[in-house]
Amino acid sequence: MLDMIKHEDGRRRFLINPEFQLSFLGYMFIFTAVTTAIFYLASIYFFFKFRQIGIAMYFPEDHAFFQFMEQQKKIMHWIYAFAALASFIVLSLSGLLLSHRVAGPIYRLQQHMKTVTQKKSLRNVTFRKKDYFQELAGTYNEQLEMMRKEKGIDESAV
Repeated sequence: MLDMIKHEDGRRRFLINPEFQLSFLGYMFIFTAVTTAIFYLASIYFFFKFRQIGIAMYFPEDHAFFQFMEQQKKIMHWIYAFAALASFIVLSLSGLLLSHRVAGPIYRLQQHMKTVTQKKSLRNVTFRKKDYFQELAGTYNEQLEMMRKEKGIDESAV
């Protein structure tokens, strides 16, 4: 699922660019929390209005209408709790995946540029198949090709 970037010691890392990825996940968490809160508050309002209808109809407090509403209210609280937890988990995982596909190519290009700067390699840069910004690699590789031609370096020798 996630093609991980590896540490120098061979371990894989989930956070390639922690500042970007954690802020991205934070925004997703805030979006989930706000959306869940809006629907939860709408539910509370809905039950409040139904309670007002029961009171306006002069139902006694122990009437089946109020008992039914209380049961439904408890069920809805559990549904919202489960939905909030499920949303948080799904959005966290998908946020990590998406942020990885954004941060990965930038990290890869940065590392590649360092090797070129240190004159260790003039090979083309490649990104993982599902990474975003594939066109960035292509543009960069065109620039590298011009550098190789200017320096008279054969691409097959790189």
